[in-house]
Amino acid sequence: MQKNTSRFSVRFLMPTVAAALVTTIALALSLTWSAQRIDVDTTQREQVLIERAMAEVISQVGYAQAHLAVWDEAVQAYERGDRQWLADYLGLAAFEYYGHSRTIILDGNLKPIVALQEGGEVPPKSFGEQLPLLAPLIENIRSREGRARISAYCKGMSSTVPSQIDVMVFEGEPAIVGVMPMLPYSDGTSMEPGTEPLFISVLPLDQEMADYLGDQYLLSSPIFAREPKPTGEWAHSPIIDRDGKTVTWINWRPLTPGARLVTETLPTLLIGLGIAGVIIGFLLRNLRLALKHLRAEREEADHRALHDPLTGLGNRRLFDAELARKMAAISADGGKIALLALDLDRFKQVNDTLGHDAGDALLVEVARRIEARLPAGGTLARLGGDEFSIILSATSSAAAQLAGEIVSSLAMPFDLGGHRATIGVSIGLAMAPDMGTTGTKLVSNADEALYRAKNGGRNRYCFYADAPSEKTQADGADLDAAFPSRAPARITVTAA
Repeated sequence: MQKNTSRFSVRFLMPTVAAALVTTIALALSLTWSAQRIDVDTTQREQVLIERAMAEVISQVGYAQAHLAVWDEAVQAYERGDRQWLADYLGLAAFEYYGHSRTIILDGNLKPIVALQEGGEVPPKSFGEQLPLLAPLIENIRSREGRARISAYCKGMSSTVPSQIDVMVFEGEPAIVGVMPMLPYSDGTSMEPGTEPLFISVLPLDQEMADYLGDQYLLSSPIFAREPKPTGEWAHSPIIDRDGKTVTWINWRPLTPGARLVTETLPTLLIGLGIAGVIIGFLLRNLRLALKHLRAEREEADHRALHDPLTGLGNRRLFDAELARKMAAISADGGKIALLALDLDRFKQVNDTLGHDAGDALLVEVARRIEARLPAGGTLARLGGDEFSIILSATSSAAAQLAGEIVSSLAMPFDLGGHRATIGVSIGLAMAPDMGTTGTKLVSNADEALYRAKNGGRNRYCFYADAPSEKTQADGADLDAAFPSRAPARITVTAA
């Protein structure tokens, strides 16, 4: 009996136990290796997201400066020497609406005349030691090429506001610093290129900015630091300036879905070794759920990389890819596509009057109204600030009809939490291949048409190389008469 038991153990039990152990070890090693690869891939994806996030933040600094520095009233206040107006409407607004902690205005001789810190005015000379740090940016603005760009913008030959933005250590702390000439919004300027006052603002890379990046891009415990934290529990990515030098590091605790998978699954596998069938089914179920969750996390990250977090519309990266795809399609198969460049009229006044939250709510409602009229197959993207763009396969007449519908729709009042605001939209249209055979050319021509639509009275659309269209909303003429260029948006406060 004992011999038979020993033989059974040798011939059946021991091989079964050995096979179970080998299988368990193999599964554990395979699972561990897969988990490590998943964690590495996730960390790399987070690093790419951070690079894109920083690029987006830098571009928003330029957008914020353009909304403050390119302003007829600001230039007029400078020319009459009204320092208090400049402090209140440029410096304080830059801090309250955009989070720029430092603001400096230099006169035409590059001497500081207005300075604010955390929204409060300070002696301009207090920033004197920091001005040499800005010399490369100022030199680029005042260079021959920079003056040419300023002249082109003032003459309406370019829609891009000249500016210089870089990452640097400012007052001992890492920050994004932007320098932009103060220019009039309307045609013409009495200043020679190279003598304009300069608007300088500083966005600190502090814990508030780190928390913002964490909320927007699902990063865990992000912090800026002068040195990278030890690899292991922390991941890090350098923040570099335009010369390739590391200014600071952003550190965060990387997501570890793979390690979490091992932690949750391996103990269950070891405990359930004696009931292999049950544990294998349980393991497969857990694995499937974990992979499904991981896939959902990756899809959400991919969606965030291609979409605007406020409106949910495609961002500039998605817009560029879609435009390239459609341009390649018409090159191969013929057909036409229309590109509509949209810029909201008087949006800044809503922000200035009702606040940033109301401005965000307005942008969301604008996106919804445009989407409701977008034909099937069309792509609507928010390129930044109050700039939108539409790509669709359509004839020029269909594109014009859509533009007219959008103009009429956005002219209707908006309810913003107890307030009513009426804005407008200017639209530039360009058709491919008739008005551009490359994506770059088509975008440039649409921007040119947009510029002409704004100069033609706003709240209307205009085709590239055509005279501004007379088509506006039914009361467009009355609206333009009541609200001339740069006039505040109509805002009606209603009872709560």
